[in-house]
Amino acid sequence: MIHKLFSNFAMSIILLPFAIAILCSCKKIKINLDSYYECSRNISGDSTAISQKLIGSWRWISKSCFWEGRLKPANKKIIVTFNNNQTFLISENGNTIAQGSWKLVVADGSFWGIESSASGDYIIGRILFCKDELLFNDSYRDGCDKLFRKVD
Repeated sequence: MIHKLFSNFAMSIILLPFAIAILCSCKKIKINLDSYYECSRNISGDSTAISQKLIGSWRWISKSCFWEGRLKPANKKIIVTFNNNQTFLISENGNTIAQGSWKLVVADGSFWGIESSASGDYIIGRILFCKDELLFNDSYRDGCDKLFRKVD
């Protein structure tokens, strides 16, 4: 009996460092907001440039919520399309889940956001661009950041 207890205890001590190593090796990858602020700096005050850059279709690729502490890949095929006539459409797997009109509004300080006539949970927050990506930055007020990539 004592031998069995000692054996279980010894095995636990041997396995403990491996368990700690595995748990600590999980990276908490987040969206690098600084890079989006830097990329958006040149157009942040220009609502016309932001409106023009928004026009087109964007595929949701990931989100980051402060309470989850990590970047999560999109778990649905969401496409957001902004049109020249100030209308938008959000589709999930090809089915429309929201549509309406949109306009740019000051979201926070010198940052722009979207005010829409329909609920669009995917398009809430500051608008930030970098290359072919669009970030709706809502973590500054405890929401989630949602990252999109331009659809060609």
